Amino acid sequence: MAKFNAQIKSYEDAMQFLGGRDQRKLAHNTWVIAGPFGEIQVVYHRTAIATFRKDGTSEFTNGGHQTATTKQRLNELLPVGFGIYQKDFEWVLHRVERGPHGFSEMPCPTTLRLDSDSNVLVETVRS
Repeated sequence: MAKFNAQIKSYEDAMQFLGGRDQRKLAHNTWVIAGPFGEIQVVYHRTAIATFRKDGTSEFTNGGHQTATTKQRLNELLPVGFGIYQKDFEWVLHRVERGPHGFSEMPCPTTLRLDSDSNVLVETVRS
């Protein structure tokens, strides 16, 4: 699978990657696009799989497409300490914790919203 041309984990990273442009190719079928409301989106095919905002919040989604490439793209965009893997045909979200247990796992939500400190704000699980 193709690797990204840059590491993007935040709004600032995305802004730096864009370098004043409205959009720029990040990888095969993957673009970084400045949105109309100041947000920056990473679009894979026609799905915005990541949105980074000036206030530090971010949103990640598979858009209903649980493919190997979508998972790989999301893993490259998620904050350090987060990861997605597949177990028994289901996606699992893994997060390294700072607490005594060291990590946590849960079914991977379709949409994951994080605050500026990478705390989970909203999880939307497809029913």
